[in-house]
Amino acid sequence: MEVREASFTEVNQIRKWLKDTASWLKEKNIPQWERFLEDKKTEICLKDYNDKKLYVLEDDDKKIIGAMSFGKPEDIDIKLWDKPEDGYYIHRIVLPKEYRGKKKGEYMINWAKEIASNNKKELRLNCVNENEFLFNYYSNQGFNYNGSKLGYHLFKI
Repeated sequence: MEVREASFTEVNQIRKWLKDTASWLKEKNIPQWERFLEDKKTEICLKDYNDKKLYVLEDDDKKIIGAMSFGKPEDIDIKLWDKPEDGYYIHRIVLPKEYRGKKKGEYMINWAKEIASNNKKELRLNCVNENEFLFNYYSNQGFNYNGSKLGYHLFKI
């Protein structure tokens, strides 16, 4: 497997995964990404691509099986973190249904940990306070809980 920058032709697939994941979260009563149920809001994927922050996970057959936003702080990060420039940020990890629960998200997170470490940056992420699943997931991935602010749990390594 390999993590690499997304190509323009992959943006629409990632937008679909984002919307599908938002729908799945809503079914589980997790209020994390309800805004992404609107097609217009999934345009964030194109912005991530244009900002060189959209990454995909390829399997050994070069098929994309996951995606995430990774890199410089977004507006929310500037509001949530002191010294936002000291970190790299993960947002919007998405996987198609058939790859959930198969450690593909963990693979992308470990890749991001290595990049952050090599560049002497903290790796940071957040989730809404009501998202117990992500709270536990990030803790199990080795992230340190860094408190809560503006309705978000903050994590860093």
